[in-house]
Amino acid sequence: MSKHECPDRSARSILMSWRYDLSGVPVDMRRDLEAHLEECAHCRSRRQFHRRLDIVLGIFAGLLGAASFAALVWFWHAGARHQGLLGVWEAVSGRPLPVAICTLSLFFAVGLATLVATATPAPAYLGELAVEGRRDLERGLKTLFSR
Repeated sequence: MSKHECPDRSARSILMSWRYDLSGVPVDMRRDLEAHLEECAHCRSRRQFHRRLDIVLGIFAGLLGAASFAALVWFWHAGARHQGLLGVWEAVSGRPLPVAICTLSLFFAVGLATLVATATPAPAYLGELAVEGRRDLERGLKTLFSR
């Protein structure tokens, strides 16, 4: 992030209150804020920081969910492999705390992933990055084949 402060205090306070997401800002105000984001290195770097943080939270939620699900599957498989279907209950009832922790972490991961996907602009940001990457690829292919 840039070390200097934003010279426009009102724009900075508006952008901070919206977490540097302009999707919910009225259209007339959005134009001014987008122009400010292009001019101000501080606000632009803060916006990038917030988007990266949203993406890291989404990745964390996905990894936590996958690990929790894998642990629950392992508990199920260990009980079913040794003693049949009734052995699953015995394996789970023999280790209630680890199973409860895995189940709670799975619910937490699903809740966190849902929150990140709905309350943050991370999905839209990733979509913008994909479109930008596609445009760069098309431009590169056009210059390559126009020779």
